[in-house]
Amino acid sequence: MMHSVADEIIPIEQARLLYKKYLANQGDKMIEFIEIEKLKHNQLHMYIRSDRYNDLQHEVLSFLSKITRDINIRE
Repeated sequence: MMHSVADEIIPIEQARLLYKKYLANQGDKMIEFIEIEKLKHNQLHMYIRSDRYNDLQHEVLSFLSKITRDINIRE
């Protein structure tokens, strides 16, 4: 789950609350909450496609790497 601190439409507090409620009801079922610093509400696509490596790309690649390792360990 990702949300930006700079989102001007949906406050970060709402995303944090949603994450906390999920954990309270479902426990930790391979879900992480990642806060992105600089994104406005409708900038996600531009940020992902950026030629400059940024914190969102880092988080996505780290997540994919972790999931891949976890899958390989189970096999």
